[in-house]
Amino acid sequence: MDEVIEVINTVLFIIGLILLVMFGAVLFICEKSASFFWGLYNGYY
Repeated sequence: MDEVIEVINTVLFIIGLILLVMFGAVLFICEKSASFFWGLYNGYY
């Protein structure tokens, strides 16, 4: 039973890490594109 709990914890930990990385990447891309579009917007007006 202990092995099963250990495996579940490991899987959850890995999934958590992947979600964290994906979330960070999405935030990073959003910030980059937002500043990019903001630069375009300021360039036009």
